[in-house]
Amino acid sequence: NTRGHGKKSLALIGDALLRLILVDDSVSVGPGECQRICSVEASNKAVLQLQSGQKLVHLIETSPCQKGWVSPVTGASTMEALLGALWIIRTAILRRFVILYTT
Repeated sequence: NTRGHGKKSLALIGDALLRLILVDDSVSVGPGECQRICSVEASNKAVLQLQSGQKLVHLIETSPCQKGWVSPVTGASTMEALLGALWIIRTAILRRFVILYTT
């Protein structure tokens, strides 16, 4: 259940989660380097490369006039939305687990 989130809100969650992971992984190198890593690794270009590397473009629904072509912004935001959806699903599963084993 994605709690009624649309693609844009899921992409915001995914983007925030990606940045959190990158900060957590690179905070020990100092704030300047950590910010540089986030700028490079969380950029639309980097996220789009992940989408291309995983060969997910055929799963992205586009308008008929695009004839299957996925714009860089659409590809990157779709990957962020996927990450956001996975986060919400994971959180729901953990909540159910806690309820089952604490009652």
